[in-house]
Amino acid sequence: MISEIVRRLAATSPHPTITTFPETRMPISRTLSALTLATALALSGAVLTGCSDEPAPAVAKKEAAAPASAGTLEYASMKDIRDINPHLYLGEMAAQAMVFEALVENTTEGVKPKLAERWEISDDGRTYVFHLRKDVKFTDGTAFDAAAVKANVDAVLANRSRHAWLDMVNEIEGNDVVDEHTWRLRMKHAYFPTLVELGLSRPFRFISPACMKDGGTKSGVTCLAGTGP
Repeated sequence: MISEIVRRLAATSPHPTITTFPETRMPISRTLSALTLATALALSGAVLTGCSDEPAPAVAKKEAAAPASAGTLEYASMKDIRDINPHLYLGEMAAQAMVFEALVENTTEGVKPKLAERWEISDDGRTYVFHLRKDVKFTDGTAFDAAAVKANVDAVLANRSRHAWLDMVNEIEGNDVVDEHTWRLRMKHAYFPTLVELGLSRPFRFISPACMKDGGTKSGVTCLAGTGP
């Protein structure tokens, strides 16, 4: 339309003829229509792809690291372990606990058997009967039995004042060998922490009677033979 108007003006005007050139720009309406069509085609292609029967490419999964194999745990201390006599307090507790074991073990799930397989408690709470494991020896070859348990408990009681911090020591009335693998503990009164305190790192841990001096431990020991590790 613009070209036609220009031609008419040129025909009636006294001025020189104005030369016109063909339009080279696409109308705006055409441009918008083309863009709309391209967008629609792109979206339809995406929808068709989503509806395809072909499975989507698998996402690579990061494989879980394999668990580390069991190894050796090394314990280091800046201190010398010193004298680890289990019935005294001069040595390093961690070292004592590794060498000398108890009748029971304190765990997050409660008191569990250790050197004793099982035990019974009297109705009045004053008598404990422990049934000992039959497959245990001290590292010097001495058998772990009821006689060894009694020898160790007697050694602790012979130095009772040194262990007075532990109420259980003052509550013990006596102890007896019932048979080779059965030991009995008698208390003055019902004392509910008995099992827990038997599982502490000190002093109710067991050393070979062959290591004792004159049947005791308060004056030292001649060797450090325990039942562990």
